[in-house]
Amino acid sequence: MKRLLFVFIMLVCCIACKKEDDNLDRKTAVGTIKDAGSTYYMYGTHILATDDGKTLYALTSSTVDLKDYNNTKVEVTGVLVKNYPIEDVSEFLDVNSVKVYR
Repeated sequence: MKRLLFVFIMLVCCIACKKEDDNLDRKTAVGTIKDAGSTYYMYGTHILATDDGKTLYALTSSTVDLKDYNNTKVEVTGVLVKNYPIEDVSEFLDVNSVKVYR
């Protein structure tokens, strides 16, 4: 009986985790990573910019050192950070992976 209860609880936890994961807003985009410098919206360490300089996303990452890709055209994949953007500025992307774009 204890074993059955344990299996049931684990199953419920797995389903709950899967549903939470499904709610994440994953994005993939191509652009050039640049140091964010001073911005008036004050979030993100870097930005992802288009070839003409338009900012696509403000970026942060706890898994990828974005400094390693400064001024490099890349494809980034990540999850949008909730409660951003503030006002009408760039969305905030927490980067999980970076591939050099060729």
